[in-house]
Amino acid sequence: MTETGTALRFLDRIAKAESLDELARIRDDVKGAGLSTFADQRVTEALRTRGDVLAGRNAERAAAFRKGAQLLEPGSTGTTSTDPEPTRTREPRTPSDPPAPSALSGAPTSIVPGLPDPGLPRSTGELVVPVVSPALARAAWDAYVAIAQALEDPADVVEIKGKRFRRKSFWRKIANAYGIDVELREASQELKDDATGPFWSSHVVVRATTRFGRHADGVASCSNREPDKAGATAHVVYATAYTRAANRAIADLVAAGEVSAEEVE
Repeated sequence: MTETGTALRFLDRIAKAESLDELARIRDDVKGAGLSTFADQRVTEALRTRGDVLAGRNAERAAAFRKGAQLLEPGSTGTTSTDPEPTRTREPRTPSDPPAPSALSGAPTSIVPGLPDPGLPRSTGELVVPVVSPALARAAWDAYVAIAQALEDPADVVEIKGKRFRRKSFWRKIANAYGIDVELREASQELKDDATGPFWSSHVVVRATTRFGRHADGVASCSNREPDKAGATAHVVYATAYTRAANRAIADLVAAGEVSAEEVE
């Protein structure tokens, strides 16, 4: 197994860990894995972040246990499960009282999960927040770079005006490696006419979808009015539009964001 694969396996175990003892066992395994300094730092950061989460959860459970124990002590003013709920009086709110904290008021309601620094901004319910830790996000991108380097062949790349662009063959390899399905969503082809005569124009929307349901749509067009497509048949115009849209959808889904060779050729 490659180092990237080993690091990803450790990160997956860390994300699923439910106890500090389990994290300790993972830490021991990491020490004997012989990871590079870079990979070891990423895994260690994930261990620290998950440890903080589990420690906080344990503290909350301990506080709840202590509170429950106090309610059962003799002379306690609390209630047990068989006691009727005591009547509580509530002071009426006056107009001068500040509103109760809420997500819409801008008051913090939860710390963004997975972030190592508790001083970072908190989620108010209105912000887009990360769904993974920085270490896991970095590892996922490193895995893509490693896969791209392993799959890329000389025939997959073309150089245009001094820049490298990857062809359709490369993006289909990426789709295969990630288990991505490609589906045609919309397509139109028209025989148009302008001052220079008739020409074909195609517009295509393609959706790329992962096994877990996440998707990205790629939109592309092609016509005989492009410099290198003046003599292209209707089929070539349509096929080029489809290829461009599929390449875009796959690239967007894996966060590559590259322009494919078929868009600039």
